[in-house]
Amino acid sequence: MSLTRRPFDPHNVNFRGIPKAEIRPQFVVAHPAAAARDLAQLPAAHPADSGFDPHLGPDGGTVRHEMLHALVRAQGHPRSAFLENCGGVVSCSPGCVRDAGSPAPIDSSTPIVAPSDLEVTSAVSPASPSSMIDGGFGTFTISVHNPFQHPVLVVLPNSPGSLATSYRFTIKEIPGGGVSSGDLALDPGLAYFSAGQTKRDVIDFLVVAIASPSVGAIQGLGPDGIALPPGTYSFRADFGGHSAPDLSVVLNP
Repeated sequence: MSLTRRPFDPHNVNFRGIPKAEIRPQFVVAHPAAAARDLAQLPAAHPADSGFDPHLGPDGGTVRHEMLHALVRAQGHPRSAFLENCGGVVSCSPGCVRDAGSPAPIDSSTPIVAPSDLEVTSAVSPASPSSMIDGGFGTFTISVHNPFQHPVLVVLPNSPGSLATSYRFTIKEIPGGGVSSGDLALDPGLAYFSAGQTKRDVIDFLVVAIASPSVGAIQGLGPDGIALPPGTYSFRADFGGHSAPDLSVVLNP
């Protein structure tokens, strides 16, 4: 990767194959005994350089986070890079969000919309994931597009006294168990969309020969990596409760 100083363009950065660790609670939709059995079958981790968890190696979130630091050549966590241009692709912890500072004030005349007014789609990459392609790593990307020619502020549903949930997903084997999770809207700027803007959230997974879908410690995915055995799956995504069309995807050995 060339680090020659130039204007930062997130569209020219290739993050493919570098999984991102998310700050999202994950749970397995399966019998607890089966889930515990599957976790024991995950690939063994290898020792890593000092500074990272020696059992998991440098997780994808840390790798992408540091890559972005090297590209922007700036102190701290500039909001434009970590929460705007690469938000959802590069992980940003609560400390990162605080360091990025508050978003710019929103014009009081900005129309307020519901999540259902936005266009939510999703995609799996590669199109036919396999344990033999890219080391078995794949991505599930949720895209949210503002179809209007003007900025909007979306109201995300939440319970009193709690943070709203933005992106949510369920990956379910057909038939069988699966994994499900969601992201808390830690950054208030997440609810603001400029005219025609598209925001994304990337979920990483690993195709591996285990008995059923599991969440656990995986080399390159951190302590909460998603491991999926080959099979046919339903990939479901939503933003603020507004769902994208379900995807039916075959994960190959």
